[in-house]
Amino acid sequence: MIAFHLLPHKVFYKSPKLEKFTQSIKHPFYTRQHGRKYSNSVGYIRRTLKSQVLCLLAKEDGVSDLCVSFFGAGYVGLVSSVCLADYCKKVYCLDTDKEKIASLRELQIPIYEPLLEDKLRKNYESKRLVFLSETFDLAIRDSDILFIAVGTPSRRGDGHADLSYVFSVAELIAEMLTPGYTLIVIKSTVPVGTCNKVQELMKAKVKSSKVQFDVVSNPEFLRQGSAVENFLHPDRVVVGGCGSVGSPARKRMEILYSPFVKDKGTLLFTSWEEAEMIKYAANAFLALKIQFTNEFADFCQLVNANISVVMKAIGLDERIGSHYLQPGPGFGGSCLPKDIRALVRSAQEYSCSMRLLESVIDGNEVRKRRIAQWIATLADGSCTKEDVGIPLHGHHTNSTTINVYGKRFAILGLTFKANTDDLRESPAIYVVQELLSLGALVSVYDPQVKEESVIRHFENFRGFPLNICEDTYTACKDADVTAILTEWEEFRNLDWSRLYNIV
Repeated sequence: MIAFHLLPHKVFYKSPKLEKFTQSIKHPFYTRQHGRKYSNSVGYIRRTLKSQVLCLLAKEDGVSDLCVSFFGAGYVGLVSSVCLADYCKKVYCLDTDKEKIASLRELQIPIYEPLLEDKLRKNYESKRLVFLSETFDLAIRDSDILFIAVGTPSRRGDGHADLSYVFSVAELIAEMLTPGYTLIVIKSTVPVGTCNKVQELMKAKVKSSKVQFDVVSNPEFLRQGSAVENFLHPDRVVVGGCGSVGSPARKRMEILYSPFVKDKGTLLFTSWEEAEMIKYAANAFLALKIQFTNEFADFCQLVNANISVVMKAIGLDERIGSHYLQPGPGFGGSCLPKDIRALVRSAQEYSCSMRLLESVIDGNEVRKRRIAQWIATLADGSCTKEDVGIPLHGHHTNSTTINVYGKRFAILGLTFKANTDDLRESPAIYVVQELLSLGALVSVYDPQVKEESVIRHFENFRGFPLNICEDTYTACKDADVTAILTEWEEFRNLDWSRLYNIV
């Protein structure tokens, strides 16, 4: 595949003064005396030439002349850098976690994501993908685009997005920028107004008037479990704050995403504020659909209606669509819960009440309690349709109304969704904690979660009867109740006769 060319082949920029200067700084004496200046000067010439022609040209093998850096080797930064390395001259993936970077250099990936391992290996071995835990100045000097893809977790106590990592990276970049033009892209999920704050912060920190940069917003829309596929074939790419058509920032983003965007309507240019809001609005709407489905699931169970049939029927309406209409134990993961909390808190700062989203947050907590209660009542024999909706009181509340002491539970699936190993805010973790706090004996199994990760999420339950198993049948042995809480494909093909004989 060949990324598009804005000019037929290469652009040759001839200048006698420039050629003379270039030759002079290659002299060994100059290099010995001005080693760092030599490197900076080469980078300056390179970026200046590119900005003068206002384009970055693709080579005939489909690999562009772009050099890109990602600050943050987490989920978004790692997946994005690996995918972009297919089409960029070089991609740096940067993180201060030395152990993580050392593992990545050994091709040991800290997350489970289909297709990621093979693609990472290919690009790392081709030397287009570089992992660094220090010498960030090398990556900054060499890069045309610098992505900030660090975490924005919920701030303790108030639910606001913690932007300390974003601002810290922005300051670091500003202090290390060399003369010439560089594009700064905020990939992290951030509240409205963050891009403006980052630009003002960086302007105050840059050390030279010859340093030129723009800050743009480029939110990610990756879905865990299909993130590589989402990046390579996006529904849309949103870029905020690039300015008018033909601006350096817009040109670079167009070329960066040209291999992935086949339809011009898929690449959307907006303002900073619109791009920042689009990300939050998308996640809020998805959470709303999940909570809507779960509330209907509770009602359907009471009136003997099949929720799957109901949701399939309304999903055929093109105004509604079929995605995110499957009932479950609630939403979790690293995005939806924290992003909705942050959006509600951000709206409150503008004296804007988002009562609908506040009810979604509360309703999701109620849903998890109802699922835990329903599973518990199956063991003590008191489960009826009318029981659904009565709160279960356990680890998260003050008293208990259900006796499951000594009962055995098998919980299949711990991640918040299938095809990932992410346990963050997973409803399944909540359910297991509730059962343990009520004195139940719990065995758990998940196809992708490592034992140490499970132990870490049950740090406050040391000494409780939690058994981490290596397969479904070991977990289910002698179980009074077996519950599948994550829709892994493996669980669709179980030997039900064998299960019947061991529980």
